[in-house]
Amino acid sequence: MIAEHVQASGDLTLAAARAAGLGAYACFPLVAQGRLLGTLSYGTRLRPAFEADEVAVMQVVCDQVAVALERARLIAELSLRNREFAEADRMKDEFLAMLAHELRNPMAPILNAVEVLRMPGVPPPATVRALDAVDRQARHMVRLLDDLLDVSRIKSGKIALTRAPVTLASIVSHAVQACAPLMGQGEHRFESRLPVGEITLHADATRLCQVFANLLENAAKYSPPRTTIALVADVEGDEVVIRVCDEGFGLERGLLEHVFGLFVQSHRTADRTQGGLGIGLTVVRSLVELHGGSVSASSAGLGRGSEFVVRLPFAAEAQVLQPPPQAPAPTVERPKPRRVLVVEDNEDISMTMRDLLEYWGHEVTLAGDGPSGVEAVLSQEPDIAFIDIGLPGLDGYQVAASLRSRAPESKTRLVALTGYGRPEDRQRALAAGFDQHVVKPVTSEELRALVEASEVPN
Repeated sequence: MIAEHVQASGDLTLAAARAAGLGAYACFPLVAQGRLLGTLSYGTRLRPAFEADEVAVMQVVCDQVAVALERARLIAELSLRNREFAEADRMKDEFLAMLAHELRNPMAPILNAVEVLRMPGVPPPATVRALDAVDRQARHMVRLLDDLLDVSRIKSGKIALTRAPVTLASIVSHAVQACAPLMGQGEHRFESRLPVGEITLHADATRLCQVFANLLENAAKYSPPRTTIALVADVEGDEVVIRVCDEGFGLERGLLEHVFGLFVQSHRTADRTQGGLGIGLTVVRSLVELHGGSVSASSAGLGRGSEFVVRLPFAAEAQVLQPPPQAPAPTVERPKPRRVLVVEDNEDISMTMRDLLEYWGHEVTLAGDGPSGVEAVLSQEPDIAFIDIGLPGLDGYQVAASLRSRAPESKTRLVALTGYGRPEDRQRALAAGFDQHVVKPVTSEELRALVEASEVPN
């Protein structure tokens, strides 16, 4: 647009230019790759018209400005994509590390329990503990693998629901039963309130049970011991609204927007209770949406608990496997007795390790957190101490550093026994003061070799 003799013109659209005292006015579009990026305007008070070469110069300038703007836009977009790719790569690496950690932890007590059960003359209490540990940890691994497979099916659109009339009460009951062991470990108080009368949904009962079990397990996992977890359901219009509330660690404001994203985790420390695979809530959201519902999260901030709200619309012959043949009991040579300390907050791991080591004739002491582990080493001076990294109070790195600082002449062999197995994890463990870094699960042969390699006092 080029307007000349502006002061003599009666064109209402040029009123602002006349008020500014302009004699001539030009407005050029800034176009790049066929896209209008904006406009650039020129004006002069010195004369009523532009020369032809002035218009040509203005056009060249505008073309260059458009190119510069487009280039800046592309650079900014490329920078954003690079940051997104870098963040995705970081999340992938953290996910793979956490997956390895979460799978190694259950394998450790399972292998220990198998060795205990193979020993001749094992007393009944140890047998019961071993079987219970295998059952709990195997179920945990099944849940992890199921979540991974569900994510794959959801992303490929291959997951299907088997719908049938089902009561909300039965779904909640099964979900609570599935989470009872975890809530029991944390001594959590559980409260529930369902609407009066029978609420029937047209849904896949197994999948909805999975939804609420995931939410309850998250609440138990991210809440301090002896706090309250509540499940409250109400009818709102043609929906049933189920709220799962806790008094736990809460969610950061920035995490709320992405908490249902794949591989998204809250801040993770070496303590695995702060970890997780970052897929459970993705599965929850996908399954709820497949049922025609929605799910949302809210939190008043860190340390102030969380609330997850699920909205759902109303609806109005087994094969007997033969057990495998038992392998002959191995011949056990009893090594020289050692004094062994196991610092581990996972009771299944510590108890099965104790049973196995005591069967070999060693004297075993257990500690369930970092501070008590430090005191046990200082007061008892064991020959060898197996120390987990993910400990409450003080993590394993802090335990080793504290011991090396307070008792630099100690002959206790410190072994980091952990599910964190990356090279940087090993380097960090050795730098903290550990003598060895061993990745879970450790076999009985490795465990025997580690113990027998420790010094025996005269």
